[in-house]
Amino acid sequence: MASLNENENQPEDLEQVPPTTQPELERSEASQVLETMRHLIVEIQSYKADNEQLRKAQEKQQEINEILLQSLHEKNNGKEPRTETRKGPEREESAEKKESSSNETKNSENQVKMSGKRKVDHLEGEFKKIKPTSFDGESKTGEEAEAWLLDIKKYFQIYNYSSNMKFRMAVYNLKGKASIWWQDLKISHGLKEKNLEWVEFKRLFKKQYLSESYYERKTK
Repeated sequence: MASLNENENQPEDLEQVPPTTQPELERSEASQVLETMRHLIVEIQSYKADNEQLRKAQEKQQEINEILLQSLHEKNNGKEPRTETRKGPEREESAEKKESSSNETKNSENQVKMSGKRKVDHLEGEFKKIKPTSFDGESKTGEEAEAWLLDIKKYFQIYNYSSNMKFRMAVYNLKGKASIWWQDLKISHGLKEKNLEWVEFKRLFKKQYLSESYYERKTK
């Protein structure tokens, strides 16, 4: 009887936990490895992001340093540092007004020039109506010859003739005996009109029509 009670009073045996098997242990270790790899990947990506930000920050700092160096260089050379400015509406309007004013000034100057040119052209047209007088060689005192020479010199002051053209114009205005004198002189001396100059014609003309005695009479 006592033995029976003792058996009743004894606590029941606890349920025993079955031992972990090998496959379960391997799966647990694999799970831990995967979790560790995930953490490593996250950390690597974080490092990459930090490195990219650091690289961009270094590039930006390098650009700032270059701008500062350029500004210091220009300042040392006496130049104003270059700054980028954007034109606002007021500046653009002011620039347009300046450009318009400049165009108006140029137009006024062109009008003045055109007006002056028209006046010059008009005067030249009036002068072109003036014809040089002719010389016939009938002068006996020499005064008519000297007057003709002075008159044709004034005529040449209007036109920008070459020396040879002046000579040809003078010969063209010789008439009568004077024209005959020139033809005889040209043949006897073998003169070529295309090679003669105005200065040479004046010398020959004075020798023929303005003798020394004429100038001596004028000085008396």
